Amino acid sequence: MHKAILMLLLALLSNSAMAEWVKIDENETTSVYVDPATIDQDGNNVKMFRLFDFNTAELLDGVKSYLSSIGQDEYDCKEQQWRRLSLSVFSENMGEGEAIYNDYEVSNWKPVSPSIISKTLWKYACGKP
Repeated sequence: MHKAILMLLLALLSNSAMAEWVKIDENETTSVYVDPATIDQDGNNVKMFRLFDFNTAELLDGVKSYLSSIGQDEYDCKEQQWRRLSLSVFSENMGEGEAIYNDYEVSNWKPVSPSIISKTLWKYACGKP
């Protein structure tokens, strides 16, 4: 089962240009997109892929530069918390170029931070106005 999920995840990430990314937020440095087709709700929990697209290159470990990241996050709509299920970092915008970092370790649950981007993602996933 885990292998099937990982294979699906890798297929989604490798075909990021085919995703139907919808911009839900932006600020002076970052545009935030979600792929509504990836929303998977199970009770109070919702899984969703999101893409951060940066205006200028960010640094990974102070060495490699990247311009975008795609992650799958899970949101607990009742408890207002989230956790990362996977993360890939790309050398080019919109999930293009070389995948220079991949992390498939599930993080611990964390409260949704008061940052606008974090709240916007939680609200979108949970269907909150």
